Amino acid sequence: MTSTDRSDTLALLVAAALAACGPASGATAGDTDTDPTAGDTDTTTVDMPTTAASEGPTGEPGDTDTDTTGEAPPELVCAGASWATPVEPGEFLGVAADSRGHAIGFGTSQTSLTFPDALIVDVGPDGVPVHSIGAGAPGEYDSVGGSGVDGDDNVYALVDEGFTTDDGLDARFWLRKFDTGGALVGELDLGTASQGVRPYDLAVAPDGSVVITSRDPVDHDVVTRRGPDFAVLWEVNAPALHVHAVNAAGTSVALRSRDGVVKLGADGQTEWDIDWPLWNPGAADLDDLGNVVVAGTAEDGAPLTVARFDPDGTLAWETKFTLRNQFDEISDIAINAAGTVAVAGYTQTDGWKAFALRLDAAGEIVEQHHCDQPESRGEAIAIDEAGRMFLAGILFQDGAENLAYVAAFD
Repeated sequence: MTSTDRSDTLALLVAAALAACGPASGATAGDTDTDPTAGDTDTTTVDMPTTAASEGPTGEPGDTDTDTTGEAPPELVCAGASWATPVEPGEFLGVAADSRGHAIGFGTSQTSLTFPDALIVDVGPDGVPVHSIGAGAPGEYDSVGGSGVDGDDNVYALVDEGFTTDDGLDARFWLRKFDTGGALVGELDLGTASQGVRPYDLAVAPDGSVVITSRDPVDHDVVTRRGPDFAVLWEVNAPALHVHAVNAAGTSVALRSRDGVVKLGADGQTEWDIDWPLWNPGAADLDDLGNVVVAGTAEDGAPLTVARFDPDGTLAWETKFTLRNQFDEISDIAINAAGTVAVAGYTQTDGWKAFALRLDAAGEIVEQHHCDQPESRGEAIAIDEAGRMFLAGILFQDGAENLAYVAAFD
């Protein structure tokens, strides 16, 4: 959930890498190589050890390839943060909070300018990274296109793995599940980009069921819910329907293109569909009672907007605000059981500056946290049941690698 869709950003990164490495079209999305029918489960259990963070990475394409291996990372200054940790070269475009007080960051690391790697890092309650999870194929161009944790703190990732064929370049898509130690405990092959349908985002429910949003060859969205065993429970096709979250009851919230909010029942059928203009892609979440929160901008230069809808679709409140100027951007939103809302984004005064906001259950902004040193973007946010917010994103460095970071706010 981002100012430009987090998942699409990841896909574009892989596409850029593939284009730089060969003559064929890149892997920006994927297709179903398996028959998506109920009971068609290709879940395997394996013993895969965790892997350490990659060594000696360099910045994303366009950055100066300066070797800073071994140098101390820069200090990230976020007002009011309990801690702010630059994790490793790369970027976090997703974050989840588990029941242990850990933050799980998801995104892209880089072992060279043209070989991004899927990046998943478990960061402990004190801000110290616990371990990295090897979610992709080492040495290939891969990324995490959607992510989350379930009620047992298992970690899920939609992984996009680029590979070379006799005809050029392609990508294979995997749904992978890891335990709290980082071991792979299940995976499902979702097919290749050359086969048509392109999975690009993932929402995880507390029971381990998931909702995958894909794009088919005619640019319709295919929304598929799979059970904890990865078997298909339902599937719906709709133009420009992107699911952002699913709750314990199996209810999902989706954004319709850039102009509506949609709530889907546990059977995949539409409970309500409300016009709500979004100039940028926006973000959405819902709690286990079915309360929906959405955030974004109605038009270019308009104030930022956060709104909450009751379970029946009634607008409970709508809050509009400007933080620093008309170029502020919202990238993500989250809500916990107490109704506290967390919002992530960045402002564009004197470079990008990440921010995290806390709104109470009535929609009032009660906290503003800005990361003013150095240049950064807030791409994702999570909030746990204790109310602790985790902000994740990109820390930019002149002449050196960009860094993935996580910051915590109590």
